[in-house]
Amino acid sequence: MQVQCVKCNMFRQGEQYKFGIYLDQTFGEGTAEELEQRAKTIVKLNRVDYEEAIERYKQKIRELD
Repeated sequence: MQVQCVKCNMFRQGEQYKFGIYLDQTFGEGTAEELEQRAKTIVKLNRVDYEEAIERYKQKIRELD
């Protein structure tokens, strides 16, 4: 999606509030809140999920050749 520069992220401790405002202005109101909620969501994958991902990426690799 969008990243911060090293100066803001490291030396200004992320300035999350300002970055949230920027995200909302750039990608639409509520984007920062949606990302915050997604970050707190626990996703539990099972064996089938991993097997499907493996096949999907194998296919992508084949497409590159």
